[in-house]
Amino acid sequence: MNNDVSPTGEQINLERRVGDSTVTATVTSVGAGLRVLKVDGLNIVQGFAEDAEVAYCAGQILIPWPNRVRDGAWTHEGVVRQLPVNEPELNNAIHGFLLKLPHEVLARSAESVILRATIPASDGYPWELSVVTEYVLTDAGISITHRITNASATPAPVAVGSHPFPCIGDVPTEDLVVTFGGATRIVVDDRLNPTGAEPVAGTRFDLSGGRRVGDVDLDTAYTDIPQRDDGTRAMTATAPDGRCVTVWGDSNFAHAQIFNTDQFPTEKGTVWALALEPTTAPPNALASGEELHMVAAGDTWELSWGVEFQQNI
Repeated sequence: MNNDVSPTGEQINLERRVGDSTVTATVTSVGAGLRVLKVDGLNIVQGFAEDAEVAYCAGQILIPWPNRVRDGAWTHEGVVRQLPVNEPELNNAIHGFLLKLPHEVLARSAESVILRATIPASDGYPWELSVVTEYVLTDAGISITHRITNASATPAPVAVGSHPFPCIGDVPTEDLVVTFGGATRIVVDDRLNPTGAEPVAGTRFDLSGGRRVGDVDLDTAYTDIPQRDDGTRAMTATAPDGRCVTVWGDSNFAHAQIFNTDQFPTEKGTVWALALEPTTAPPNALASGEELHMVAAGDTWELSWGVEFQQNI
């Protein structure tokens, strides 16, 4: 189709060949989102059609805050700020500004692309941020690096999240097993805003031993996530035959959100889907100040995450 009429802008196709294996991806210029990721023709993220609107923020990048800010209201250095409320049914500001912004392609190769967008200063968020996002295909999937530069004169509070929906080809997502070691969950109210935290051991939120996706109901933020030997943190979705997709984040991603739904829209109707979302801060972080990263004037914050496929574990 004509990319000019795609809701997600230009479709940037990447391909990496390693021996007999091929990894392919499609990145969108609007939002710098990951629309398609395949290993040897097998979908390992739940995507959407080129002519479709993004569903459930699939593959989107969430900057300068992931998750929700209650009522869109927050206070910084004594000044009350009001963000646009873009989750009107719950009266929250959700997932930042980047996901709707067109990006400029700075560089591209067969296996990688670098995109840039500017988040302009506004009354609700009075800092200008330059966001550069680099996608690089790997032998097993894709690695994504963000470089966020504060172009304003005062330190900018920033948090980051991503929103991939891993899948394994035609395996029904409800039959995947989600495994994750987050030991603490953020307790939320009926508007999904935080009210506290509690250990997950012995509760339905404990995913350390693996839970079938169709048997859980989650829209849950976690912390106290164990790190792997390389300092990264990981979440996995595993098929009954042992094939596995891992979503990982570097040491900046000390939090995560896990969400599942049986209403993800596809061309064939609604299906189950699972979002494994690395985040750097908990919900309502702009208002609470919890684990915000302060990017000094002129400085750049760099952080990475990715998605990988394994034939078995």
